[in-house]
Amino acid sequence: MLISVARLQIFPRVFALGTKVKPYTTCTVDDSPLFNYTEDLEPLPADYEPARQDAVRAVGKDYACYLKPLRTGQLYVKARGKEIIFAAGLHAMRVHFGLEGTIIVVPTATYHKMIAMDCPGSSEKKHRAEKMRSFLVPAELTVPNARKLPKGGQQTIAIFAAIIGEEETIVVVDHNRLARLHIMSLARPWVADDLKPDSPLWAKVWSANHGPDWINEPDLASSMLDLWRSATQAVDTSCAAALAANLRPASILSALVSIQEVFNGYGQHTAMDLLYNLAIWPGMPARELCSDEDAYGRFRSALHTYALQYTSTKFRTRCLLVPNHGPRLAFNYTSDDNYTNQFLNVYRKCTVMMDAGLFNYYAMLGLFDPAHVIGAPYVCNESELAFVQYKRYVPVFEYKAGSSTFYSIIMAARPSHWIGAESPLVSVTAAL
Repeated sequence: MLISVARLQIFPRVFALGTKVKPYTTCTVDDSPLFNYTEDLEPLPADYEPARQDAVRAVGKDYACYLKPLRTGQLYVKARGKEIIFAAGLHAMRVHFGLEGTIIVVPTATYHKMIAMDCPGSSEKKHRAEKMRSFLVPAELTVPNARKLPKGGQQTIAIFAAIIGEEETIVVVDHNRLARLHIMSLARPWVADDLKPDSPLWAKVWSANHGPDWINEPDLASSMLDLWRSATQAVDTSCAAALAANLRPASILSALVSIQEVFNGYGQHTAMDLLYNLAIWPGMPARELCSDEDAYGRFRSALHTYALQYTSTKFRTRCLLVPNHGPRLAFNYTSDDNYTNQFLNVYRKCTVMMDAGLFNYYAMLGLFDPAHVIGAPYVCNESELAFVQYKRYVPVFEYKAGSSTFYSIIMAARPSHWIGAESPLVSVTAAL
């Protein structure tokens, strides 16, 4: 795929509505002085009328001015942690995919077929379904019987926005409608230098609650980590006080998935797999990890090296392929198998194939011995070690700790004040 010139398009008719109790905003527009775009830079063509459903949803919204053909321009794409920016012409759109949002690349001719017809969305409440609409997917773009549909039903897709090129188009979709868009517009075309860390715009184009990226900004990310470490160690929550209050110290897993100012890009899957590679129990108190110089040093280094795999040639060639047969919307079984088997370690898996070095590291720490308590001295027998290159079918266990679920191969007992200390050992196969 090569898209050099493109333009942006949004579809408010698909945006989430939210509720009175829990409002939700899908699309926002940046009004800071740096983004000095004015509507007269792109006059509305006299013969153009936006789609009625989009116009209705855009009434009184800042993004109403984008319901017109926008100027094309060189396309620039930059990812940072959990966010990605597409810039073309006078406009840049930052996308946060939520839980299950994604992008699909389709021929532009196919894209125009996809947006030709819409229908009420999937909400059980008719009035909400009428407002939160979906697009009908032409039959030739689907795989017959791949999805169970009501009799006479047609597959639908929730397209939030598109980056339209001459031959190929990038489509932002999310069936859960949790994706979020943020539009930033200039009085001049965006250029490549605008999306570099030394740009005056760099600090403004990303969400304030998302910190430096562990792939492209490792030095700055490491500095933020050290600040977090200092703050974590300064918190006065001794084990005795926590136990007296029937509380548990905040776990390292909780920190990884919730503090995006420090751990930008890490979520449940990547956090648990990172901790697996470090032989760290997910419920270990973050303060205790920060107080252990050796453990913290390995953790600090691994945050960068673990993330780098997602920019590797191996990952790009084995997991970022076009569908291996038929329509562009077909499920890519090859990429899925490659990802599950080569880049997913323990998260929701039944077993894992371990490098002998990592397996033996676990064994020497006593982490496979249910009678051992993590952190206590341990004498490893030679019979516990692996003398082959890989140890296959090492079982993964699911541990429940309140509302949290951990996936780990650790069988050793946890210190009593750690989160998940009392969780019974349940194989993922049994849990399923």
